[in-house]
Amino acid sequence: MSHKSPNLTLSLPRCPNCNRYWRPAEGVVASNAYCSRCVKARHSAAAARFELRPITHADLQGSYLLPRRFRLS
Repeated sequence: MSHKSPNLTLSLPRCPNCNRYWRPAEGVVASNAYCSRCVKARHSAAAARFELRPITHADLQGSYLLPRRFRLS
C-alpha cells in the first residue's frame, strides 16, 4: 500500500531496493528507478559486476569505433 502525502493528492512510490518512500524527478518512471540513497550503490555494484572502467588513451589504440570526442581526426 502506498503512503499519501498530506499536502498532495497523489501517493508516493516506494524504492524497489530499500522500500522507502521517495519522490522521483519529473519524467522518471518510479518503477524503473531508485531513490537517491540507493542509486550510487546500485551504480557501483553494476560497475564492479561488469568490470566497467573509464576509457583511457591506451584503449584508443586499434580499430575501434570511438565517440567523436576521442577520435584524432
